[in-house]
Amino acid sequence: MKCKQVEPEIEAYTIGALPLEEMQAIKDHLENCASCAALLREYNLTVESLALEAGLDFEPLEGHTARFQAKLSQRTQLRPGSATVEELTHRPKLPNSSQPSARQGSWGRFVPAGLALTLVLLLGLGLWSLSLQSQLEQERNQNRAVAAQLSLNLNQVKELNEQLSNEKDRLVSQATVLNGENGSLKQQVSQLRVAEEADKVAQNVSLLLTRPGATTRTATNDKFGVTVLMAPQERDVALFAHSWPELKPGEVYHVWLYHTTGQLISGGSLKLTPLPAQNLAEAIIGVPEPMANYTTLFVTIEKPGAQQPNGLEIVRDKLA
Repeated sequence: MKCKQVEPEIEAYTIGALPLEEMQAIKDHLENCASCAALLREYNLTVESLALEAGLDFEPLEGHTARFQAKLSQRTQLRPGSATVEELTHRPKLPNSSQPSARQGSWGRFVPAGLALTLVLLLGLGLWSLSLQSQLEQERNQNRAVAAQLSLNLNQVKELNEQLSNEKDRLVSQATVLNGENGSLKQQVSQLRVAEEADKVAQNVSLLLTRPGATTRTATNDKFGVTVLMAPQERDVALFAHSWPELKPGEVYHVWLYHTTGQLISGGSLKLTPLPAQNLAEAIIGVPEPMANYTTLFVTIEKPGAQQPNGLEIVRDKLA
């Protein structure tokens, strides 16, 4: 037999309540198994103690008679009303363990003690069960409270998200309105700047007209034209452009002048200011020397920062 088969039968084996074949098989196992033998010794001590307390007839198994007699000799009476030690010593022995029916009768005398022990165990289990139920109920209540708090927090988060979403929509709508107003303001500012530039040009033109020897010259070709307003001793020149072509990205109108010495002078790029009249714009340029020192003025389309005239020539005017 194996330990897992022997251990459940140790109690019955201790009191001889098993068939002879099982008793012998367990005995053979106990001779080779220290663990099960130790368990048997514990059961023997328990059974002997119960027998002594209850005053029951008990025949110890082989090898335990002397110990049982010694325990009996230490007491004159097991408990009030029980048989004396002498009576127990001289009482007729129970039938041999080879008779199963007699063993069963001896086992039956331990039933009340077993029932009492069972009742004690059941009572303990009942109290333990009640304690567990109380703890479980407390945990359930705590879980309900936590769940309620979480639900409340989730509702608060949901309300906050709704408020944030509404605020976001309001800000987006407000930003759209502001962008529209900003675009309108930019357009107005741009118009004001153009008006300011036009006013500055008009003031400069007025000043040039008052200078001694001021003249107005117009140079045209098949498509384009320019009117030049200058005074011989002034370095400022007013240009009025007629129907000039539109510039492509990365292009500028550039003014060039020939000095009386034949040297080519760059007058820089033109910043034209549109005038109310259709296809008409004006600009003021400054030159290093008075206009009396220049013989020719012409305008081309160049890349910014050009040092030589390489682009399309729009108009040319001989000043002298």
